[in-house]
Amino acid sequence: MPQFHLLITRPEFDWATGYFSSWSKHIIDFAKERNINVLDLRGHKVTKKNFESYLVEHNPPLVVLNGHGTESSICGHKNEVLISIGINEEKLKSKIIYTIACKSANALGLSLVEKGTKTFIGYLDDFSFYTNKDKQTTPLQDEIARPCFEPSITLVNSLLKGKSVKEAASNALELYRSWIRIYLHKSDIEAPYILRALIWNQAHLTIIGDHEATIFDNN
Repeated sequence: MPQFHLLITRPEFDWATGYFSSWSKHIIDFAKERNINVLDLRGHKVTKKNFESYLVEHNPPLVVLNGHGTESSICGHKNEVLISIGINEEKLKSKIIYTIACKSANALGLSLVEKGTKTFIGYLDDFSFYTNKDKQTTPLQDEIARPCFEPSITLVNSLLKGKSVKEAASNALELYRSWIRIYLHKSDIEAPYILRALIWNQAHLTIIGDHEATIFDNN
């Protein structure tokens, strides 16, 4: 069987990207357990040049993009644009992309699929989460952030198991619903904010392209 590659970007230049990067460790560990080769672009290495090089050299079927985004772009280290409408789109043909970059499932996601990306999974608006300020140097110990990141991890890990995009998104949405049920009954001071973030992310998660695609389709 051919070697599978997961390409994941993890900029870490502010507290938000630090959270994205840290929680993505669960994805990386899971991939390695399944003998999937992880192409981990982290920190200052998340540049357009490195990103393009990894795409061309390894042709990963699944690309996970952490970082800030707009309706037309996704960024890497210090907001260097990695993908934008009219830039790099052809290098993402036949791939499944998942990103929590804010708003990128709008014009960019549509454009990528039109240019040949198999499936784009992302958010139509901002990806929302709250944090414990005392835990911002140790994000994986932040129980306030956990409910918003776990569905994202579940979605990618489901794809790594060979589930279809539709099944992976369904698993993520079910976990959102589970957390929502929990926080509906919590009285903690932060509970209403976490509940709002969960409902927001659940409502704005979207799939563009082939819902039945799996990462094994082209192997």
